[in-house]
Amino acid sequence: MAHSDFKHIPLSSRKCKQVAVGILLFLLAACRPAPYPQALRVADSLATACPDSAVALLRSLRTEMAEESKPVQMYYRLLCVKAQDKAYIPHTSDSTVQSVLHYYEKRKERCHLPEAYYYAGRVAGDLGDAPQALDYFGKALETMAGEELLPLRSKVLSQMGTLFYRQEMYPEALEKYRQSLACDSVLGDSVGMAYDLRDIGAVYYSFGDASNALLHYLKAYKLCKLIPSKGILGSIENRIAGLYLAEQRLDSAKYFLQEALQEGDYMERPDICMTAGIYYQKLNRLDSAVWYYKEVLRHGSIYLKRIAYVNLAQINFAQGQQDTAIQYMRKSMACSDSIRKMTNTESLRKVHALYNYQLLEKKNMQLRIDNASKTRNFICLVIIGSIILLVAAWYFHSRRKNWMARLQFLKNAKEEVHRKSEQCIHDNEEEIRRLKAALQDVEKDLSESQASRKELEERIEVLVTINKQVELEQTKRQLEENLFFNTDIYQRFRQQLKLQGKKSRLTDADWGELRTQVDKYYDNFTQRLNGPYQLNDRELRVSLLVKTRFSCKEIGSLVNLSQSGVSSTRNRLYEKVFGKKGDAKKWDEYILSL
Repeated sequence: MAHSDFKHIPLSSRKCKQVAVGILLFLLAACRPAPYPQALRVADSLATACPDSAVALLRSLRTEMAEESKPVQMYYRLLCVKAQDKAYIPHTSDSTVQSVLHYYEKRKERCHLPEAYYYAGRVAGDLGDAPQALDYFGKALETMAGEELLPLRSKVLSQMGTLFYRQEMYPEALEKYRQSLACDSVLGDSVGMAYDLRDIGAVYYSFGDASNALLHYLKAYKLCKLIPSKGILGSIENRIAGLYLAEQRLDSAKYFLQEALQEGDYMERPDICMTAGIYYQKLNRLDSAVWYYKEVLRHGSIYLKRIAYVNLAQINFAQGQQDTAIQYMRKSMACSDSIRKMTNTESLRKVHALYNYQLLEKKNMQLRIDNASKTRNFICLVIIGSIILLVAAWYFHSRRKNWMARLQFLKNAKEEVHRKSEQCIHDNEEEIRRLKAALQDVEKDLSESQASRKELEERIEVLVTINKQVELEQTKRQLEENLFFNTDIYQRFRQQLKLQGKKSRLTDADWGELRTQVDKYYDNFTQRLNGPYQLNDRELRVSLLVKTRFSCKEIGSLVNLSQSGVSSTRNRLYEKVFGKKGDAKKWDEYILSL
Protein backbone atom coordinates (compact mmCIF):
# COMPACT_ATOMS: atom_id res chain seq x y z
CA MET A 1 0.00 0.00 0.00
CA ALA A 2 1.39 3.41 -0.93
CA HIS A 3 2.03 5.95 1.80
CA SER A 4 -0.51 8.38 0.23
CA ASP A 5 -3.28 5.80 0.59
CA PHE A 6 -2.71 5.30 4.32
CA LYS A 7 -4.70 8.43 5.31
CA HIS A 8 -7.86 6.92 3.86
CA ILE A 9 -7.81 4.01 6.41
CA PRO A 10 -10.24 4.64 9.28
CA LEU A 11 -8.65 5.84 12.55
CA SER A 12 -9.76 2.83 14.55
CA SER A 13 -8.16 0.47 12.04
CA ARG A 14 -4.86 2.36 12.15
CA LYS A 15 -4.78 2.24 15.94
CA CYS A 16 -5.36 -1.51 15.88
CA LYS A 17 -2.46 -2.00 13.49
CA GLN A 18 -0.20 0.20 15.62
CA VAL A 19 -1.09 -1.78 18.75
CA ALA A 20 -0.47 -5.08 16.92
CA VAL A 21 2.94 -3.91 15.70
CA GLY A 22 3.82 -2.74 19.23
CA ILE A 23 2.85 -6.11 20.74
CA LEU A 24 4.90 -7.96 18.09
CA LEU A 25 7.99 -5.85 18.82
CA PHE A 26 7.53 -6.44 22.56
CA LEU A 27 7.32 -10.21 22.09
CA LEU A 28 10.42 -10.23 19.89
CA ALA A 29 12.31 -8.24 22.52
CA ALA A 30 11.11 -10.58 25.26
CA CYS A 31 12.30 -13.64 23.32
CA ARG A 32 15.83 -12.28 22.98
CA PRO A 33 18.09 -13.03 25.97
CA ALA A 34 18.86 -10.01 28.09
CA PRO A 35 22.54 -9.00 27.98
CA TYR A 36 24.57 -9.96 31.06
CA PRO A 37 26.27 -7.24 33.16
CA GLN A 38 29.71 -6.24 31.96
CA ALA A 39 31.22 -7.25 35.31
CA LEU A 40 30.16 -10.87 34.75
CA ARG A 41 31.64 -10.90 31.27
CA VAL A 42 34.92 -9.61 32.73
CA ALA A 43 34.81 -12.33 35.40
CA ASP A 44 34.23 -14.98 32.71
CA SER A 45 37.32 -13.78 30.84
CA LEU A 46 39.39 -13.71 34.03
CA ALA A 47 38.32 -17.24 35.04
CA THR A 48 40.72 -18.80 32.54
CA ALA A 49 43.58 -16.27 32.52
CA CYS A 50 43.58 -15.27 36.22
CA PRO A 51 41.12 -17.41 38.22
CA ASP A 52 42.09 -15.96 41.63
CA SER A 53 41.11 -12.49 40.43
CA ALA A 54 37.87 -13.89 39.01
CA VAL A 55 37.01 -15.46 42.39
CA ALA A 56 37.64 -12.16 44.19
CA LEU A 57 35.59 -10.17 41.66
CA LEU A 58 32.64 -12.55 41.88
CA ARG A 59 32.66 -12.45 45.67
CA SER A 60 32.48 -8.65 45.56
CA LEU A 61 29.40 -8.89 43.30
CA ARG A 62 27.45 -11.25 45.58
CA THR A 63 25.19 -8.55 47.10
CA GLU A 64 24.60 -6.85 43.77
CA MET A 65 23.64 -10.12 42.04
CA ALA A 66 20.87 -10.80 44.59
CA GLU A 67 18.81 -8.03 42.97
CA GLU A 68 19.36 -9.18 39.39
CA SER A 69 17.03 -11.28 37.22
CA LYS A 70 16.94 -15.06 37.38
CA PRO A 71 19.05 -15.61 34.18
CA VAL A 72 21.73 -13.23 35.48
CA GLN A 73 21.78 -14.90 38.89
CA MET A 74 22.18 -18.36 37.33
CA TYR A 75 24.97 -17.15 35.06
CA TYR A 76 26.65 -15.63 38.12
CA ARG A 77 26.43 -18.94 40.01
CA LEU A 78 27.83 -20.84 37.03
CA LEU A 79 30.76 -18.41 36.90
CA CYS A 80 31.38 -18.89 40.64
CA VAL A 81 31.70 -22.66 40.15
CA LYS A 82 33.87 -22.14 37.07
CA ALA A 83 36.25 -19.68 38.75
CA GLN A 84 36.57 -21.89 41.82
CA ASP A 85 37.37 -24.88 39.61
CA LYS A 86 39.94 -22.95 37.59
CA ALA A 87 41.58 -21.71 40.80
CA TYR A 88 41.96 -25.34 42.01
CA ILE A 89 39.72 -24.69 45.01
CA PRO A 90 38.19 -28.09 45.90
CA HIS A 91 34.41 -28.28 45.66
CA THR A 92 32.82 -29.34 48.95
CA SER A 93 29.14 -29.16 47.92
CA ASP A 94 27.11 -29.58 44.74
CA SER A 95 24.14 -27.42 45.78
CA THR A 96 25.17 -24.40 43.68
CA VAL A 97 25.95 -26.31 40.50
CA GLN A 98 22.79 -28.44 40.88
CA SER A 99 20.56 -25.35 41.01
CA VAL A 100 22.31 -23.98 37.91
CA LEU A 101 22.04 -27.31 36.11
CA HIS A 102 18.33 -27.76 36.84
CA TYR A 103 17.64 -24.22 35.61
CA TYR A 104 19.41 -24.71 32.29
CA GLU A 105 17.99 -28.21 31.83
CA LYS A 106 14.47 -26.89 32.30
CA ARG A 107 15.05 -24.08 29.80
CA LYS A 108 16.98 -26.45 27.46
CA GLU A 109 19.43 -23.63 26.83
CA ARG A 110 22.03 -24.77 24.33
CA CYS A 111 24.45 -21.94 25.19
CA HIS A 112 25.22 -22.68 28.85
CA LEU A 113 23.88 -26.22 29.34
CA PRO A 114 27.02 -28.08 28.08
CA GLU A 115 29.21 -25.96 30.37
CA ALA A 116 26.85 -26.56 33.30
CA TYR A 117 27.07 -30.32 32.73
CA TYR A 118 30.87 -30.08 32.54
CA TYR A 119 31.22 -28.28 35.88
CA ALA A 120 28.63 -30.56 37.47
CA GLY A 121 30.96 -33.40 36.46
CA ARG A 122 33.96 -31.58 37.93
CA VAL A 123 32.13 -31.07 41.23
CA ALA A 124 31.02 -34.72 41.33
CA GLY A 125 34.62 -35.76 40.72
CA ASP A 126 35.85 -33.62 43.64
CA LEU A 127 33.17 -35.21 45.82
CA GLY A 128 34.42 -38.70 44.89
CA ASP A 129 31.42 -39.76 42.80
CA ALA A 130 33.19 -40.93 39.64
CA PRO A 131 30.14 -42.63 37.99
CA GLN A 132 28.02 -39.49 38.43
CA ALA A 133 30.86 -37.34 37.06
CA LEU A 134 31.14 -39.57 33.99
CA ASP A 135 27.37 -39.33 33.45
CA TYR A 136 27.52 -35.52 33.49
CA PHE A 137 30.48 -35.46 31.10
CA GLY A 138 28.60 -37.74 28.71
CA LYS A 139 25.58 -35.42 28.79
CA ALA A 140 27.86 -32.45 28.12
CA LEU A 141 29.08 -34.14 24.92
CA GLU A 142 25.50 -34.99 23.91
CA THR A 143 24.39 -31.35 24.17
CA MET A 144 27.25 -30.16 21.95
CA ALA A 145 26.01 -30.61 18.39
CA GLY A 146 28.59 -31.63 15.78
CA GLU A 147 31.98 -30.00 16.23
CA GLU A 148 30.79 -26.89 18.07
CA LEU A 149 32.38 -25.76 21.36
CA LEU A 150 35.63 -27.57 20.56
CA PRO A 151 37.55 -26.09 23.54
CA LEU A 152 34.90 -27.34 25.97
CA ARG A 153 34.68 -30.67 24.14
CA SER A 154 38.43 -31.13 24.55
CA LYS A 155 38.22 -30.47 28.30
CA VAL A 156 35.30 -32.86 28.72
CA LEU A 157 37.11 -35.66 26.88
CA SER A 158 40.27 -35.05 28.91
CA GLN A 159 38.34 -35.20 32.19
CA MET A 160 36.64 -38.45 31.11
CA GLY A 161 40.08 -39.85 30.34
CA THR A 162 41.30 -38.86 33.80
CA LEU A 163 38.30 -40.56 35.44
CA PHE A 164 39.01 -43.77 33.55
CA TYR A 165 42.73 -43.54 34.33
CA ARG A 166 42.14 -43.21 38.07
CA GLN A 167 39.84 -46.24 37.96
CA GLU A 168 42.57 -48.19 36.06
CA MET A 169 40.38 -48.44 32.93
CA TYR A 170 43.36 -47.73 30.71
CA PRO A 171 41.99 -48.59 27.22
CA GLU A 172 39.02 -46.26 27.77
CA ALA A 173 41.33 -43.54 29.15
CA LEU A 174 43.62 -43.82 26.11
CA GLU A 175 40.66 -43.43 23.73
CA LYS A 176 39.40 -40.25 25.45
CA TYR A 177 42.86 -38.67 25.66
CA ARG A 178 43.37 -39.30 21.95
CA GLN A 179 40.01 -37.69 21.15
CA SER A 180 40.97 -34.69 23.27
CA LEU A 181 44.28 -34.46 21.40
CA ALA A 182 42.39 -34.45 18.08
CA CYS A 183 40.23 -31.52 19.26
CA ASP A 184 43.25 -29.52 20.48
CA SER A 185 45.06 -30.22 17.20
CA VAL A 186 42.14 -28.73 15.24
CA LEU A 187 42.12 -25.71 17.58
CA GLY A 188 45.91 -25.32 17.35
CA ASP A 189 46.01 -25.30 21.19
CA SER A 190 49.64 -26.18 21.90
CA VAL A 191 49.21 -26.17 25.68
CA GLY A 192 46.23 -28.51 25.45
CA MET A 193 48.14 -30.78 23.06
CA ALA A 194 51.05 -30.92 25.51
CA TYR A 195 48.74 -32.00 28.33
CA ASP A 196 47.10 -34.61 26.08
CA LEU A 197 50.47 -36.06 25.02
CA ARG A 198 51.55 -36.17 28.66
CA ASP A 199 48.38 -38.02 29.69
CA ILE A 200 48.66 -40.48 26.80
CA GLY A 201 52.23 -41.20 27.88
CA ALA A 202 51.00 -41.85 31.43
CA VAL A 203 48.51 -44.44 30.13
CA TYR A 204 51.21 -46.22 28.14
CA TYR A 205 53.42 -46.25 31.25
CA SER A 206 50.56 -47.86 33.19
CA PHE A 207 50.37 -50.48 30.44
CA GLY A 208 54.05 -51.22 31.04
CA ASP A 209 55.01 -49.76 27.64
CA ALA A 210 57.87 -47.50 28.76
CA SER A 211 59.15 -46.82 25.22
CA ASN A 212 55.79 -45.49 24.02
CA ALA A 213 55.38 -43.51 27.22
CA LEU A 214 58.80 -41.86 26.76
CA LEU A 215 58.01 -41.13 23.09
CA HIS A 216 54.86 -39.17 24.03
CA TYR A 217 56.57 -37.43 26.95
CA LEU A 218 59.36 -36.24 24.66
CA LYS A 219 56.83 -35.01 22.05
CA ALA A 220 55.11 -33.01 24.77
CA TYR A 221 58.49 -31.74 26.00
CA LYS A 222 59.52 -30.49 22.55
CA LEU A 223 56.14 -28.83 22.11
CA CYS A 224 56.43 -27.07 25.48
CA LYS A 225 59.82 -25.66 24.55
CA LEU A 226 58.04 -23.65 21.84
CA ILE A 227 55.36 -22.13 24.10
CA PRO A 228 55.61 -19.89 27.19
CA SER A 229 53.98 -22.29 29.67
CA LYS A 230 56.26 -23.25 32.52
CA GLY A 231 53.68 -25.14 34.55
CA ILE A 232 53.09 -27.87 31.99
CA LEU A 233 56.79 -28.00 31.11
CA GLY A 234 57.69 -28.78 34.72
CA SER A 235 55.04 -31.50 34.84
CA ILE A 236 56.36 -33.20 31.71
CA GLU A 237 59.97 -32.93 32.84
CA ASN A 238 58.93 -34.58 36.08
CA ARG A 239 57.26 -37.46 34.20
CA ILE A 240 60.39 -38.00 32.11
CA ALA A 241 62.54 -37.94 35.24
CA GLY A 242 60.29 -40.54 36.88
CA LEU A 243 60.51 -42.81 33.86
CA TYR A 244 64.30 -42.61 33.79
CA LEU A 245 64.37 -43.36 37.52
CA ALA A 246 62.37 -46.52 36.93
CA GLU A 247 64.95 -47.56 34.32
CA GLN A 248 67.85 -46.75 36.72
CA ARG A 249 69.15 -44.04 34.37
CA LEU A 250 70.00 -41.73 37.25
CA ASP A 251 72.02 -39.13 35.33
CA SER A 252 69.19 -38.50 32.85
CA ALA A 253 66.69 -38.48 35.70
CA LYS A 254 68.76 -35.91 37.60
CA TYR A 255 68.82 -33.53 34.61
CA PHE A 256 65.07 -33.52 34.06
CA LEU A 257 64.34 -33.48 37.80
CA GLN A 258 66.43 -30.34 38.27
CA GLU A 259 64.61 -28.73 35.34
CA ALA A 260 61.23 -29.72 36.80
CA LEU A 261 62.08 -28.22 40.21
CA GLN A 262 62.82 -24.92 38.47
CA GLU A 263 59.96 -24.94 35.96
CA GLY A 264 57.10 -26.56 37.90
CA ASP A 265 54.32 -24.44 39.35
CA TYR A 266 52.57 -24.81 42.71
CA MET A 267 50.04 -27.38 41.49
CA GLU A 268 52.75 -29.69 40.18
CA ARG A 269 54.92 -29.33 43.29
CA PRO A 270 53.75 -32.51 45.11
CA ASP A 271 54.38 -34.72 42.05
CA ILE A 272 57.84 -33.26 41.56
CA CYS A 273 58.64 -33.65 45.27
CA MET A 274 57.64 -37.31 45.04
CA THR A 275 60.03 -37.89 42.14
CA ALA A 276 62.79 -36.02 44.02
CA GLY A 277 62.21 -38.17 47.11
CA ILE A 278 62.49 -41.37 45.11
CA TYR A 279 65.66 -40.07 43.40
CA TYR A 280 67.43 -39.24 46.66
CA GLN A 281 66.27 -42.51 48.22
CA LYS A 282 67.94 -44.39 45.37
CA LEU A 283 71.13 -42.40 46.04
CA ASN A 284 70.80 -43.32 49.76
CA ARG A 285 70.64 -39.62 50.64
CA LEU A 286 67.87 -40.35 53.08
CA ASP A 287 67.65 -36.95 54.78
CA SER A 288 66.87 -35.25 51.46
CA ALA A 289 64.44 -38.02 50.53
CA VAL A 290 62.58 -37.64 53.86
CA TRP A 291 62.33 -33.86 53.40
CA TYR A 292 60.74 -34.21 49.97
CA TYR A 293 58.37 -36.97 51.12
CA LYS A 294 57.16 -34.74 53.94
CA GLU A 295 56.53 -31.98 51.39
CA VAL A 296 54.31 -34.48 49.57
CA LEU A 297 52.45 -35.17 52.81
CA ARG A 298 51.78 -31.44 53.21
CA HIS A 299 50.36 -30.70 49.78
CA GLY A 300 49.95 -33.96 47.81
CA SER A 301 46.90 -35.94 46.82
CA ILE A 302 45.87 -39.06 48.70
CA TYR A 303 47.44 -41.18 45.93
CA LEU A 304 50.83 -39.49 46.42
CA LYS A 305 50.55 -39.59 50.20
CA ARG A 306 50.06 -43.35 50.16
CA ILE A 307 53.35 -43.81 48.25
CA ALA A 308 55.15 -41.27 50.46
CA TYR A 309 54.07 -43.11 53.63
CA VAL A 310 55.29 -46.44 52.22
CA ASN A 311 58.69 -44.99 51.26
CA LEU A 312 59.06 -43.25 54.62
CA ALA A 313 58.29 -46.57 56.32
CA GLN A 314 61.00 -48.26 54.26
CA ILE A 315 63.53 -45.61 55.25
CA ASN A 316 62.66 -45.88 58.94
CA PHE A 317 62.82 -49.68 58.81
CA ALA A 318 66.28 -49.42 57.26
CA GLN A 319 67.35 -47.01 60.04
CA GLY A 320 66.02 -49.32 62.75
CA GLN A 321 63.18 -46.99 63.76
CA GLN A 322 60.54 -49.72 63.84
CA ASP A 323 57.80 -47.83 65.71
CA THR A 324 57.92 -44.85 63.37
CA ALA A 325 57.96 -47.15 60.36
CA ILE A 326 54.89 -48.99 61.61
CA GLN A 327 53.06 -45.69 62.08
CA TYR A 328 53.83 -44.73 58.49
CA MET A 329 52.65 -48.12 57.24
CA ARG A 330 49.37 -47.70 59.11
CA LYS A 331 48.87 -44.29 57.52
CA SER A 332 49.62 -45.80 54.13
CA MET A 333 47.00 -48.49 54.75
CA ALA A 334 44.49 -45.81 55.75
CA CYS A 335 45.16 -44.03 52.45
CA SER A 336 44.70 -47.32 50.61
CA ASP A 337 41.34 -47.83 52.32
CA SER A 338 40.24 -44.32 51.32
CA ILE A 339 41.32 -44.87 47.72
CA ARG A 340 39.50 -48.21 47.68
CA LYS A 341 36.31 -46.46 48.75
CA MET A 342 36.80 -43.84 46.03
CA THR A 343 37.45 -46.49 43.40
CA ASN A 344 34.23 -47.65 41.82
CA THR A 345 35.41 -49.20 38.58
CA GLU A 346 32.42 -51.46 38.05
CA SER A 347 29.91 -48.61 38.43
CA LEU A 348 32.01 -46.48 36.11
CA ARG A 349 32.01 -49.26 33.51
CA LYS A 350 28.23 -49.49 33.75
CA VAL A 351 27.80 -45.73 33.29
CA HIS A 352 30.21 -45.79 30.34
CA ALA A 353 28.38 -48.74 28.80
CA LEU A 354 25.06 -46.91 29.26
CA TYR A 355 26.52 -43.82 27.63
CA ASN A 356 27.74 -45.88 24.66
CA TYR A 357 24.36 -47.60 24.49
CA GLN A 358 22.60 -44.23 24.35
CA LEU A 359 24.90 -43.11 21.55
CA LEU A 360 24.13 -46.33 19.71
CA GLU A 361 20.41 -45.78 20.23
CA LYS A 362 20.72 -42.29 18.76
CA LYS A 363 22.49 -43.70 15.73
CA ASN A 364 19.81 -46.37 15.40
CA MET A 365 17.10 -43.72 15.65
CA GLN A 366 18.81 -41.72 12.92
CA LEU A 367 19.04 -44.87 10.82
CA ARG A 368 15.34 -45.51 11.35
CA ILE A 369 14.58 -41.94 10.26
CA ASP A 370 16.79 -42.39 7.20
CA ASN A 371 15.14 -45.72 6.42
CA ALA A 372 11.69 -44.15 6.75
CA SER A 373 12.77 -41.42 4.37
CA LYS A 374 14.09 -44.01 1.95
CA THR A 375 10.83 -45.94 2.25
CA ARG A 376 8.84 -42.80 1.42
CA ASN A 377 11.07 -42.13 -1.55
CA PHE A 378 10.67 -45.73 -2.70
CA ILE A 379 6.86 -45.46 -2.47
CA CYS A 380 6.97 -42.25 -4.48
CA LEU A 381 9.11 -43.96 -7.09
CA VAL A 382 6.69 -46.91 -7.21
CA ILE A 383 3.73 -44.56 -7.72
CA ILE A 384 5.54 -42.63 -10.43
CA GLY A 385 6.60 -45.89 -12.05
CA SER A 386 3.04 -47.17 -11.93
CA ILE A 387 1.80 -44.01 -13.65
CA ILE A 388 4.46 -44.41 -16.31
CA LEU A 389 3.43 -48.05 -16.81
CA LEU A 390 -0.22 -47.06 -17.16
CA VAL A 391 0.66 -44.44 -19.75
CA ALA A 392 2.80 -46.98 -21.58
CA ALA A 393 -0.03 -49.53 -21.49
CA TRP A 394 -2.41 -46.99 -22.96
CA TYR A 395 0.15 -46.17 -25.64
CA PHE A 396 0.66 -49.85 -26.52
CA HIS A 397 -3.07 -50.43 -26.57
CA SER A 398 -3.61 -47.56 -28.98
CA ARG A 399 -0.95 -48.92 -31.33
CA ARG A 400 -1.92 -52.57 -30.89
CA LYS A 401 -2.63 -53.35 -34.51
CA ASN A 402 0.72 -52.04 -35.72
CA TRP A 403 2.53 -54.00 -33.04
CA MET A 404 0.66 -57.22 -33.85
CA ALA A 405 1.54 -56.93 -37.51
CA ARG A 406 5.17 -56.32 -36.68
CA LEU A 407 5.25 -59.31 -34.31
CA GLN A 408 3.72 -61.58 -36.95
CA PHE A 409 6.37 -60.46 -39.41
CA LEU A 410 9.12 -61.24 -36.91
CA LYS A 411 7.59 -64.68 -36.23
CA ASN A 412 7.56 -65.57 -39.91
CA ALA A 413 11.14 -64.39 -40.28
CA LYS A 414 12.33 -66.54 -37.36
CA GLU A 415 10.63 -69.64 -38.80
CA GLU A 416 12.37 -69.11 -42.10
CA VAL A 417 15.74 -68.79 -40.40
CA HIS A 418 15.06 -71.95 -38.40
CA ARG A 419 14.29 -73.97 -41.50
CA LYS A 420 17.47 -72.82 -43.13
CA SER A 421 19.57 -73.62 -40.04
CA GLU A 422 18.63 -77.29 -39.43
CA GLN A 423 21.56 -78.66 -41.43
CA CYS A 424 23.97 -76.31 -39.66
CA ILE A 425 22.71 -77.45 -36.27
CA HIS A 426 23.15 -81.10 -37.25
CA ASP A 427 26.75 -80.44 -38.34
CA ASN A 428 27.64 -78.75 -35.07
CA GLU A 429 26.31 -81.42 -32.72
CA GLU A 430 29.55 -83.42 -32.82
CA GLU A 431 31.63 -80.35 -32.00
CA ILE A 432 29.30 -79.49 -29.07
CA ARG A 433 29.71 -82.99 -27.57
CA ARG A 434 33.49 -82.77 -27.90
CA LEU A 435 33.55 -79.36 -26.17
CA LYS A 436 31.32 -80.61 -23.35
CA ALA A 437 33.69 -83.48 -22.65
CA ALA A 438 36.67 -81.12 -22.57
CA LEU A 439 34.73 -78.79 -20.30
CA GLN A 440 34.04 -81.61 -17.82
CA ASP A 441 37.78 -82.39 -17.62
CA VAL A 442 38.59 -78.74 -16.97
CA GLU A 443 35.90 -78.49 -14.30
CA LYS A 444 37.27 -81.59 -12.55
CA ASP A 445 40.81 -80.16 -12.42
CA LEU A 446 39.46 -76.81 -11.26
CA SER A 447 37.42 -78.46 -8.49
CA GLU A 448 40.48 -80.29 -7.21
CA SER A 449 42.53 -77.07 -7.29
CA GLN A 450 39.86 -75.16 -5.42
CA ALA A 451 39.57 -77.89 -2.77
CA SER A 452 43.34 -77.84 -2.21
CA ARG A 453 43.35 -74.06 -2.00
CA LYS A 454 40.46 -74.09 0.43
CA GLU A 455 42.29 -76.57 2.65
CA LEU A 456 45.39 -74.38 2.70
CA GLU A 457 43.35 -71.28 3.49
CA GLU A 458 41.66 -73.08 6.40
CA ARG A 459 45.01 -74.18 7.79
CA ILE A 460 46.35 -70.63 7.52
CA GLU A 461 43.26 -69.27 9.26
CA VAL A 462 43.68 -71.75 12.12
CA LEU A 463 47.33 -70.74 12.59
CA VAL A 464 46.47 -67.03 12.56
CA THR A 465 43.73 -67.62 15.14
CA ILE A 466 46.13 -69.56 17.36
CA ASN A 467 48.70 -66.73 17.12
CA LYS A 468 46.09 -64.16 18.08
CA GLN A 469 45.04 -66.24 21.06
CA VAL A 470 48.67 -66.57 22.18
CA GLU A 471 49.22 -62.81 21.84
CA LEU A 472 46.09 -62.09 23.86
CA GLU A 473 47.19 -64.53 26.56
CA GLN A 474 50.64 -62.92 26.72
CA THR A 475 49.10 -59.46 27.09
CA LYS A 476 46.76 -60.71 29.80
CA ARG A 477 49.63 -62.36 31.73
CA GLN A 478 51.70 -59.16 31.52
CA LEU A 479 48.84 -57.04 32.87
CA GLU A 480 48.16 -59.52 35.70
CA GLU A 481 51.87 -59.61 36.58
CA ASN A 482 51.91 -55.79 36.79
CA LEU A 483 48.90 -55.94 39.13
CA PHE A 484 50.66 -58.54 41.30
CA PHE A 485 53.74 -56.31 41.65
CA ASN A 486 51.48 -53.68 43.26
CA THR A 487 50.03 -56.05 45.89
CA ASP A 488 50.77 -55.50 49.56
CA ILE A 489 52.33 -58.96 50.02
CA TYR A 490 54.81 -58.45 47.18
CA GLN A 491 55.79 -55.07 48.64
CA ARG A 492 56.16 -56.74 52.04
CA PHE A 493 58.68 -59.21 50.59
CA ARG A 494 60.50 -56.34 48.91
CA GLN A 495 60.64 -54.45 52.18
CA GLN A 496 62.09 -57.55 53.88
CA LEU A 497 65.05 -57.32 51.50
CA LYS A 498 65.78 -53.82 52.82
CA LEU A 499 66.73 -55.35 56.19
CA GLN A 500 70.36 -55.79 55.15
CA GLY A 501 72.26 -58.59 56.85
CA LYS A 502 69.30 -59.72 58.94
CA LYS A 503 67.54 -63.06 58.81
CA SER A 504 64.15 -63.27 57.17
CA ARG A 505 61.28 -62.45 59.52
CA LEU A 506 58.63 -63.70 57.16
CA THR A 507 55.98 -65.85 58.82
CA ASP A 508 54.09 -68.86 57.52
CA ALA A 509 51.10 -66.54 57.12
CA ASP A 510 53.19 -64.28 54.84
CA TRP A 511 54.19 -67.25 52.71
CA GLY A 512 50.60 -68.44 52.63
CA GLU A 513 49.43 -64.98 51.48
CA LEU A 514 52.15 -64.91 48.80
CA ARG A 515 50.98 -68.31 47.53
CA THR A 516 47.34 -67.15 47.50
CA GLN A 517 48.16 -63.97 45.52
CA VAL A 518 50.40 -65.85 43.07
CA ASP A 519 47.61 -68.36 42.41
CA LYS A 520 45.20 -65.45 41.90
CA TYR A 521 47.32 -63.54 39.39
CA TYR A 522 49.11 -66.49 37.73
CA ASP A 523 46.15 -68.83 37.08
CA ASN A 524 46.50 -71.38 39.94
CA PHE A 525 50.28 -71.60 39.60
CA THR A 526 50.94 -73.88 42.57
CA GLN A 527 48.27 -76.38 41.53
CA ARG A 528 49.82 -76.70 38.09
CA LEU A 529 53.32 -76.86 39.60
CA ASN A 530 52.41 -79.67 42.00
CA GLY A 531 50.80 -81.68 39.21
CA PRO A 532 53.72 -84.05 38.43
CA TYR A 533 55.27 -84.18 41.94
CA GLN A 534 54.40 -82.75 45.34
CA LEU A 535 56.98 -80.12 46.40
CA ASN A 536 58.02 -79.59 50.01
CA ASP A 537 57.75 -76.16 51.68
CA ARG A 538 61.28 -74.97 50.85
CA GLU A 539 61.06 -76.13 47.23
CA LEU A 540 57.67 -74.44 46.83
CA ARG A 541 58.91 -71.19 48.37
CA VAL A 542 61.95 -71.08 46.10
CA SER A 543 59.69 -71.71 43.09
CA LEU A 544 57.25 -68.98 44.17
CA LEU A 545 60.10 -66.47 44.42
CA VAL A 546 61.46 -67.50 41.01
CA LYS A 547 57.95 -67.03 39.56
CA THR A 548 57.71 -63.52 41.06
CA ARG A 549 61.09 -62.62 39.56
CA PHE A 550 63.26 -62.35 42.64
CA SER A 551 66.98 -62.78 41.93
CA CYS A 552 69.02 -65.72 43.22
CA LYS A 553 70.62 -63.52 45.85
CA GLU A 554 67.24 -62.17 46.96
CA ILE A 555 65.78 -65.69 47.16
CA GLY A 556 68.62 -66.81 49.37
CA SER A 557 68.01 -63.90 51.72
CA LEU A 558 64.27 -64.59 51.93
CA VAL A 559 64.53 -68.37 52.53
CA ASN A 560 67.74 -68.17 54.63
CA LEU A 561 69.90 -70.09 52.13
CA SER A 562 73.18 -69.34 50.44
CA GLN A 563 73.21 -68.63 46.71
CA SER A 564 74.79 -72.02 46.09
CA GLY A 565 72.07 -73.61 48.19
CA VAL A 566 69.40 -71.88 46.09
CA SER A 567 71.05 -73.08 42.86
CA SER A 568 71.33 -76.64 44.24
CA THR A 569 67.63 -76.64 45.16
CA ARG A 570 66.67 -75.55 41.62
CA ASN A 571 68.94 -78.18 40.03
CA ARG A 572 67.41 -80.87 42.23
CA LEU A 573 63.88 -79.72 41.37
CA TYR A 574 64.56 -79.94 37.64
CA GLU A 575 65.93 -83.49 37.97
CA LYS A 576 63.03 -84.48 40.25
CA VAL A 577 60.32 -83.27 37.85
CA PHE A 578 61.86 -84.11 34.47
CA GLY A 579 63.83 -87.24 35.42
CA LYS A 580 67.10 -85.98 33.95
CA LYS A 581 69.90 -83.67 34.95
CA GLY A 582 69.58 -79.98 34.20
CA ASP A 583 70.80 -76.65 35.50
CA ALA A 584 69.00 -74.05 37.59
CA LYS A 585 68.39 -71.86 34.53
CA LYS A 586 66.27 -74.56 32.90
CA TRP A 587 64.16 -74.87 36.03
CA ASP A 588 63.64 -71.08 36.03
CA GLU A 589 62.54 -71.21 32.40
CA TYR A 590 60.06 -73.95 33.26
CA ILE A 591 58.67 -71.97 36.22
CA LEU A 592 58.28 -68.76 34.19
CA SER A 593 56.50 -70.68 31.42
CA LEU A 594 53.74 -71.92 33.74
